[in-house]
Amino acid sequence: MIIIVTKDQAFIQYVLNQNTASWGNVYVIPNNLSQNQATQMITHLVGQLGMNEALCFVGHGNDIEMGGTGLGNDTWVWNRQALAAIIEQYIPNNWSYNLILFQICCESVANYSAGVAVDLGNLNKHDIWCFGYNKSILISATIPTVQQVTTNVALQGTIS
Repeated sequence: MIIIVTKDQAFIQYVLNQNTASWGNVYVIPNNLSQNQATQMITHLVGQLGMNEALCFVGHGNDIEMGGTGLGNDTWVWNRQALAAIIEQYIPNNWSYNLILFQICCESVANYSAGVAVDLGNLNKHDIWCFGYNKSILISATIPTVQQVTTNVALQGTIS
């Protein structure tokens, strides 16, 4: 499952035009939703994750938060703690794939994905691999297949 967490139409179109079949369904949060409504949609989608389905969030970001560009009306934002709380509370108990990719820009090894993994561990949600970049990536960067995530040297993995 891929969840696109930005209103950036160029970004959305690029993702929709990629071959993302290994991830299953791609969900675009409607751009007319408020922050609270967008969060409710993420919560609902996380709750619908299939037992053997990986999860990928795609958007803009940095080491602290992910979401929109912060410009104009693209202001959705989720910090690491807020997203970890959603995952901890709503991910199905039988979810066994235990892999989340954050296809967002970051700046250091203490990046967004590592922070989410640490926060999940602090919430007693263990054994979830969170992968992300520790550098800026172009919106045109290809989303790796689910099978490529664990072997992609550009991705840093942290387990909760």
